[in-house]
Amino acid sequence: MGGYALFGLSLGLESNAWTADLAVDNLLDRAGRATAARNTSGPVEYFGVAPRTVRLSFERRF
Repeated sequence: MGGYALFGLSLGLESNAWTADLAVDNLLDRAGRATAARNTSGPVEYFGVAPRTVRLSFERRF
């Protein structure tokens, strides 16, 4: 299926009352084949990795 490398990055900030997190998956937006499946009557199907994904979350404590 070939080789590839994926990189991620995360950063978090926290105080007494709140937390903020930022994360990036597949930082370089690389394409690659993650899995493959063969069904009995057709060709091999390849499934790729997810594209670059950015997540931002905030939490407030009371």
